[in-house]
Amino acid sequence: MVWEEVHDETVTFTLGYPAGITDANYQNYDFVILHQKADGSMELSNFVATAHGLKITSTLSPFAIGYSERHTHSYGNWKFDANGHWYECDCGSKADEGAHTFTWVIDKEATATQKGSKHEECSVCHYKKDTVDIPVLSGNTGNSGKPNNGSPQTGNSTKPNSGIPQTGDNSNVTLWISVMVVSLICLLAVLLVMKKKNYRRKWEK
Repeated sequence: MVWEEVHDETVTFTLGYPAGITDANYQNYDFVILHQKADGSMELSNFVATAHGLKITSTLSPFAIGYSERHTHSYGNWKFDANGHWYECDCGSKADEGAHTFTWVIDKEATATQKGSKHEECSVCHYKKDTVDIPVLSGNTGNSGKPNNGSPQTGNSTKPNSGIPQTGDNSNVTLWISVMVVSLICLLAVLLVMKKKNYRRKWEK
């Protein structure tokens, strides 16, 4: 920062730029103008930077002009702590400060025999909290039915009606029974007719 003292009692005036600053490059500089008060303290003056110089409005003197070349901030990667994250320039300026937004990330899936692990991670800056365990999975993963006499159930748990294995369709059995019943009825009818004929023959004799 370079300072130049100027003594002028004009209430409103335009002050030329210090050496090296012109109307072509003055926009590349930041200016500070202070003036001394009666008690010896300094306060910022009301001024505007123009192509012709600094237009100052003030009622006090002397003035002190400070100027420095403007700095273009260069922000790198996210910086963070446990409370939040931000971008930071080498000059110390910070930008985009904010609180973390956490989501759970699974590092290792839990199984029926081994624990898993997971951690919370910020979805913006990727700040990570400490890893925590995922408990071993509980409950049966196979057949939920209770085994008989301590033995695992395999196949159909329905007990058959007899020791004879079922073969074919039950509709075939019904068909055969129907045929047998019809045949029996026909046989009985034939026997009845023959018996009547024999009875008539005996009666005629």
